[in-house]
Amino acid sequence: SKTARWVEARGRDAFWRDAKKRGYRSRAAYKLAAIDDAFRILKPGLCVVDLGCAPGGWGQVLVERCRKSAAIVGVDLLEMMPVDGVTFVRGDFCDAAVVDSVLRVCGAVGFPPPTPSQREGRLPRVVDVVVSDMSPNLSGVAAADQANAGRLVAAAAGFARANLKAGGAFVVKCFAGADFDELRAQTAADYGRINCFRPPATRAKSREAYLVGRDFCLNAAKT
Repeated sequence: SKTARWVEARGRDAFWRDAKKRGYRSRAAYKLAAIDDAFRILKPGLCVVDLGCAPGGWGQVLVERCRKSAAIVGVDLLEMMPVDGVTFVRGDFCDAAVVDSVLRVCGAVGFPPPTPSQREGRLPRVVDVVVSDMSPNLSGVAAADQANAGRLVAAAAGFARANLKAGGAFVVKCFAGADFDELRAQTAADYGRINCFRPPATRAKSREAYLVGRDFCLNAAKT
């Protein structure tokens, strides 16, 4: 059966076997680890927001690499079993109330008291890194799936644009397709450096790759 073939293939997958042995919740943990090995975006004490964080594999890597002195916040529509060191916020990261919850968690960890303007509701930019490994629910219709994936990338990029500190970093999963070059160009406008990276843990038949933006340009994002 198709399910049996999938189980057999997964059993042959070295990344899946190693993830299970090391206690990672998904083989995708190795993708974020490879991205950080290549671009060095994670370090102790950072404030990191993980969009679409369930089941928690990327959160585990964030805790390992940023340690518990950091503010690591995961956001997802789905429930997630707790990850030690990650604060989970359930909801849509495009919802203003959810964004407010995320930023208040970030601002509660090691940041100065709010200024008068911040007390009026304009919270400071406290996020150092935004990461997103989100994928759409696939319909099997290539054009529709590509469009949905593009909307997720744009939404994640919008969150990063609104909340990153100057010099911050952004990692987002994309899929090869007609709109890839446009998405890359739109993302690149906000960053001093932009790279496209395909981690070794990516399956050979997958069309996914990751855009990695560094040196967030706050002035460019405001224009």
